Amino acid sequence: MNNISIKVENLTKVYPLYNSPLDRLKEALHPFRKKYHTDFYALEDISFELTKGKTFGIIGKNGAGKSTLLKIIAGVLSPSSGEITVNGRVASLLELGAGFNPEMTGRENIHLNCTILGMTKQEINEKFEAITLFADIGNFIDQPVKIYSSGMFVRLAFAIIANINAEILIIDEALAVGDILFTQKCMRFLKTFQKQGTLLFVSHDSVSVLSLCEQAMWLDKGKIQSIGNAKEVVESYLASQGSSDGRATAGNKPELSKNEELLSEQDQEFYTEKSRFKIFDAGSETWTNAFGERKIEIQSVRLINPLNQQTLQIAYGGELVELCIEAKAIQEVKNLIFGFYVKNKTGMRLFAANTYLQTTTEMDAAADERVLGRFLFKMPVLLSGEYTIDAIIASGTQRDHILQHWIYDALVFRGTDSTMGYGLVGVPMTKVVLEKKPA
Repeated sequence: MNNISIKVENLTKVYPLYNSPLDRLKEALHPFRKKYHTDFYALEDISFELTKGKTFGIIGKNGAGKSTLLKIIAGVLSPSSGEITVNGRVASLLELGAGFNPEMTGRENIHLNCTILGMTKQEINEKFEAITLFADIGNFIDQPVKIYSSGMFVRLAFAIIANINAEILIIDEALAVGDILFTQKCMRFLKTFQKQGTLLFVSHDSVSVLSLCEQAMWLDKGKIQSIGNAKEVVESYLASQGSSDGRATAGNKPELSKNEELLSEQDQEFYTEKSRFKIFDAGSETWTNAFGERKIEIQSVRLINPLNQQTLQIAYGGELVELCIEAKAIQEVKNLIFGFYVKNKTGMRLFAANTYLQTTTEMDAAADERVLGRFLFKMPVLLSGEYTIDAIIASGTQRDHILQHWIYDALVFRGTDSTMGYGLVGVPMTKVVLEKKPA
């Protein structure tokens, strides 16, 4: 039992449903306890164990009982029957703004929530700066939380639980309302937390569950449908959904480029000049999500239209794009390697490239010298949504290298008008034909 963080045995939660308030009153006053309600089983005979240091995912549709289960484990609700055993300090993020006083400021709510979670005044003062830096809501920290957006709520709530040194984290769909940059910051924290803590994670997003969890459980109408290996559980869940996951819808085809110097006739069919891309550079942005030796530093990262050098914000599958990483050497550095990762909202790496693998050209940089790494490629077909790019510079070889500058989420772009209905990455189709063979 010493190795078990959470043990749930034969847990059931029943709610009485009344047709009217009068029926509730009649039942309460009836001398022979006549029943005027029907029983609704939000959870029925749920059992599982979560070993210390492991991550357990719970997946299912709305109304499956996921949030009810987490509230019972967190002590917010009482079960109708069954046993719950929790070993360790618990921090939970269950409902948006739960535990916040709307009339109090963010600063005041930090002190209130941390006190409720068992922190001393000294601990709160020591952690306060880290909490505000993680939340990154600026001057709104001294404004009443009743004026906060849903994104600001979750930033502040997640920042608190990320800094209280809990042994067990319980997260319920908390990342659904955050923007992509904050979501990925949270995912990086969760991956770090997993190295020493126990995580119970609920999400509708099967990709998030696969990215974080080793074991998983699929709930449906309050009952366990499948429990075990996360990949197998998620596959069973998705198979049950059939076509309900949604299929690709045809969008407007992008305008075609007439430039034939870089693009073949097939390329032109997919190319668009309408795309725009958010640009970050060292002159206007602070690279807070970065690390490395920094003998050379990235100055700017751009995704551009290679025909007219305009920056891009929307990328279409099959579109020819160019990713440019510009850097400045602080001191002499040899055998430079430029690289990048493209990630989805949950931080899953979808595809990548680097100059060591893609070219035989070697490059050194003297102190104060500016260098440029350029990648010209066709964008894969992506599900509609937001994506980020990590920009990386190292020195050495593929096997033996030193990371000089790695910037998380240097760029954000949107994949749109997708021909994909499922999966993570698709391929740009040259041609698709339906035909009947002669008899």
